Amino acid sequence: HFAATINQLRGQVTMLFITHALPKNLHVDEVVRIGERVTVLSEERAGKPVRSTPETA
Repeated sequence: HFAATINQLRGQVTMLFITHALPKNLHVDEVVRIGERVTVLSEERAGKPVRSTPETA
């Protein structure tokens, strides 16, 4: 339903759609990729426990 609603507005509005994946039925004029992937700088910042590695143990 979402894609159909947005498709009805095509040509009337400009919409910025930020997502991990586009719905198959969504008709777009242009796709801009901001980055290939997100890299977490440290596991501690992401709220994950820091694992011991031979370098940090």
